[in-house]
Amino acid sequence: MKYTISHDSKYTFENPIFLEPHTFRFYPRQSPHCRLLAYHLEIIPTPVGTGISEESSGTIAQQCWFEGLHHTLQIRAKMSVEIPFHNPFSFFISPPENAQLPVQYDTITLSMMAAAMDAIPLGQKITAFANDIRANTAGNTMTFLSTMTREISSRFTAVTRDDGPPLPPEETFASRQGSCRDLAWLQIQLLRNNGIAARFVSGYCYLVTDEKPNWELHAWVEAYIPGAGWFGLDPTHGLTCAMNHIPIAASPFPEQTMPVSGSFRGKGVSTLENRIHIACAE
Repeated sequence: MKYTISHDSKYTFENPIFLEPHTFRFYPRQSPHCRLLAYHLEIIPTPVGTGISEESSGTIAQQCWFEGLHHTLQIRAKMSVEIPFHNPFSFFISPPENAQLPVQYDTITLSMMAAAMDAIPLGQKITAFANDIRANTAGNTMTFLSTMTREISSRFTAVTRDDGPPLPPEETFASRQGSCRDLAWLQIQLLRNNGIAARFVSGYCYLVTDEKPNWELHAWVEAYIPGAGWFGLDPTHGLTCAMNHIPIAASPFPEQTMPVSGSFRGKGVSTLENRIHIACAE
């Protein structure tokens, strides 16, 4: 599958403001299953300085700094990627004992995964939800992961919430609804509380429903299983991630995956316009 993505964002400020340094994360994450064909990022106003670096999470980020006062900030990202057909379950868990929970990480891996295993304590009801899934899947690691993903998708209503960080897992669980980032953060904490390293992923999702293509800026989960590596799970749609997800940023911390990070000096409110288009060719 070849995807061509156009993502235009425009921030409009009520009064002229001074833009502090900003970080932009739009560069697709390359892997054996995702190859970057083309990429271009345009920032208006034109930055007076630009730097590109790899963050501690492995995300490619572009830092920009500005001069003068401005009424708008526009970001125009265009990229093309190729995701070949592949079976996301084409791996063997090593050592094989990890096919059953609890997952046992070796000393080096455990040290590297510390942030991805930092769990928020959960209450009785949300813990019982995970315990029931674990019991019903007989503690099989991959069945536990896929069943939890489907259960969240079927039991929770996906809603649109444009602004703000992920809600606390307890709040999402109690309301039985959440944005994609809320549902992702809920599943991440459920997995971490069951001893599985998990991180937050942001990118794009392209699905065909009722013979009509649908695309969105999206958030999902990756769980680390020895032998499988980082394994993608989409609790919003109840899917294992394969050819329909284009990852951009991944981190144990959701705030490190935001497409745009930065601040400004000045008074007044700002508004955001987002326009995304994805074309797919087999």
